[in-house]
Amino acid sequence: MNRNRLLKVLIVALASAAFGQSPPNRDVRLKEAYNRLDAYVVREMRDKGIPGLSLALTDRHGLLRASTYGYADVKLKKYVTPETEFEIGSISKSFTSISLLQLGEQGTFDPRQPITKYLPWFSIHSNYTAVTGHDVMSHSGGLPRDRHDIPSSLYQAVGVRDRWTGYEPGKHFAYSNIGYQIMGYLLEEITGKSSAENVRERILQPLGMIHSEPLFTHDTYARLATGYTPLYDDRPNHSSSPLIEATWLEYAAGDGAIVSTPSDMAVYLRMLLNRGNMPQGRIFSEDSFRLLTQRASQESEGMWYGYGISSWTVDGHNYIGHAGGMVGYSSQLRGDMDDGLGVIALVNFPGGPGDIPDYALKLLRAVYEGRNLPSPPDQQPSERVANAVKMTSCCCCAMARKLRWSRMAKSCSCFRSRSSRYFHCDFIVTTVKSPNCLMVATGTLAKSIRVRANSKFPRSGRAILATIAPIMPGLTTFVSSFGKTSWC
Repeated sequence: MNRNRLLKVLIVALASAAFGQSPPNRDVRLKEAYNRLDAYVVREMRDKGIPGLSLALTDRHGLLRASTYGYADVKLKKYVTPETEFEIGSISKSFTSISLLQLGEQGTFDPRQPITKYLPWFSIHSNYTAVTGHDVMSHSGGLPRDRHDIPSSLYQAVGVRDRWTGYEPGKHFAYSNIGYQIMGYLLEEITGKSSAENVRERILQPLGMIHSEPLFTHDTYARLATGYTPLYDDRPNHSSSPLIEATWLEYAAGDGAIVSTPSDMAVYLRMLLNRGNMPQGRIFSEDSFRLLTQRASQESEGMWYGYGISSWTVDGHNYIGHAGGMVGYSSQLRGDMDDGLGVIALVNFPGGPGDIPDYALKLLRAVYEGRNLPSPPDQQPSERVANAVKMTSCCCCAMARKLRWSRMAKSCSCFRSRSSRYFHCDFIVTTVKSPNCLMVATGTLAKSIRVRANSKFPRSGRAILATIAPIMPGLTTFVSSFGKTSWC
């Protein structure tokens, strides 16, 4: 046996030993894992009322599997196919960040510089130091999350000049879609090209993501799965509740404008699993990858945010990922950086794919690590919470109690999944508008409005309330005391 052949045999043997099994045995176990995953997906889609789902599994070397389930269009009985495109929502933020990090490598952008160095028109009222690109990309700039009184547009980014920063930049995490819209316009200002053109030229084309678009227009609509939303917007959604077609809109801002397929997104995920490197060359440098995935601000206990990417640890393994949500669509991206395994799930449903991506990743890890395949998560029904308005463990009702809203509330019904620490609440309050906590449909004040609140917040409640404070008069003195309350 010559030396080259011996070397190849040793490499195969070492790779097999690293995962505790031979490649043929792994194929058998992967098939068993896929069967378990398919059964779980069918169960979850039925229980949650998900119309359609598309799922891709990958390792850092290539696509393992792409599978589709359910309907892209329920009324027409049109099935989801591998070519069906979905809006990926806020996963798009990492595309904007990578484009800016590429500019950093070229010396034309420094995330530690004030935003005004690149966008002279940017302005926000503040008693603190200037907001930097680092602050905005790590969601620690103290910017508002969204504006509900105007559609997302350039004006929404310009309109922060009427707002105040909620806290000193860099001190707290508070998610801001407006912040990434600003970074998209900053990208345009530096390059002289639209944010969409930058993403296409810098990421989509080099990776060969031919079934992805950096913006969605009326021309995109025919290729997309139809987005759905619950008929009832005044109560928590239930699987038995009817769905209707979601409002269609065009979008091109830097916080969430990409449409794609799971197979294309698996290519993007493989690039991340390889720390920016691909067979066709590097998309961005190792130093830039470290910036992308740094622990810049703490989202919640054990969860950190870099530049458009979250990171956390599961069973000693370093994970990265992000979720996305648009009108009628939601998504999840997960990657295990140690085993080099990843999952992307896209649904035409606002409630998200649930635990499907996490279970898929657990199955892949078990196969590659030579462990027994895990059982699917138990079916756990929702639980009605009695006297919810008196419970300080429920964010929304704790807020109602602290603000003495309870005496004005005509109803407060809260539901909690047994497997989750999160609550879903509905109650009627008076003359309140709080974009960072309460999902208000109108954007205007009313004497009595029904509020649907999804209290899915990190434990850093003080940061969220600090962002709300400038928007809600009289809340400033309330922030410090509310930060000590038990959060969901």
